[in-house]
This record gives sequence, structure tokens and C-alpha cells, in this order.
Amino acid sequence: MATLEELANKGYENYKAKEAQMKENYEAMLDTMVENYKKTPFGPKVKAHYEAAKERMRKHYRTDAEKWKTNWMKKMSL
Repeated sequence: MATLEELANKGYENYKAKEAQMKENYEAMLDTMVENYKKTPFGPKVKAHYEAAKERMRKHYRTDAEKWKTNWMKKMSL
């Protein structure tokens, strides 16, 4: 049976291998995210700010495999 650390390391490696695809998928969905946000009951000003932030969201997207591993180990240790 693998230890929690070994399982976390395996998950970490899988996560690292998928990071580029995760970013591509996120960017591909940005327009859909904005369109779906427009369907919410929020006011026009809030919706406009969300749409205006789209390019900033694209530029500031990041992944954090270390954070994922730490949080996963905490969760699985409960």
C-alpha cells in the first residue's frame, strides 16, 4: 500500500504534466464564462466589470502544484 506522501507525489506529477492543458482549457472557456455570467441576476455594472476583467484573468492565470499537494495531503489526512 502506498503512503500518503507517495500518493501525493504521484498526484503532484500528474498535476504538473497537465498544467499547460489546464491553462489552454481555461483560456478556451473565458468567453463562455463571460456569456454565462451575463445570465446571472447581477446588475449591469457588476457584469461589465466581470467582462472587463477577462483579459486580466487570461494574463494572471496560474497553477500552483505545491499548493495543490499541500491542500490535498491536509484533506486526505482528515
